[in-house]
Amino acid sequence: FNYRLKWNISFGKMIHKFKLLFFLILSFRICAQKIPIIIDADTANEVDDLFALSGAISEPNFDIIGITSSQFNTSPLATSNTALESKKISDEILELAKMTSIPSILGSSKPIDNVTKVKNSQASKFIIQSAKLYSKENPLHIVILGSCTNNATAIINAPEIINNIMVFYLGFLQDKETNTYYKYEYNC
Repeated sequence: FNYRLKWNISFGKMIHKFKLLFFLILSFRICAQKIPIIIDADTANEVDDLFALSGAISEPNFDIIGITSSQFNTSPLATSNTALESKKISDEILELAKMTSIPSILGSSKPIDNVTKVKNSQASKFIIQSAKLYSKENPLHIVILGSCTNNATAIINAPEIINNIMVFYLGFLQDKETNTYYKYEYNC
């Protein structure tokens, strides 16, 4: 395994996530209102989410509605409940930052394998409930730093929320057999 390649990919992903958050800040400074955000992160997977989460919770222009934990079961090194691992790390970050008033919600521990049998997790229920409080004119922003499982589950089970949310996602393709990334994929 080439650690330099992994560092370059992780650093590159971290830069992309900071650009995404910066774009949100810049776009809402014009309107001079706080940006309502749910951050869906697999913080136990790689260090980039830790940096993005730390930056986001300290950003005064963000109104962090909640942090949901996502799974990363595509990695051959993953345990059976990566969402729980991510939640625990998110909880630690919130505690260290003295921001425990921000809800931290457990997401699905498994990816969606059949769209006709999708069960809501605590995180997808939270996304649905939160999104119903917003509108097309004043949307809830969802920043996905890991898998799309929680958000996809929320949309599948409550499609009426689509007009109330604005989703920001950066992802990549990973070969789970070799644990390598496709470096020419759009988001890498």
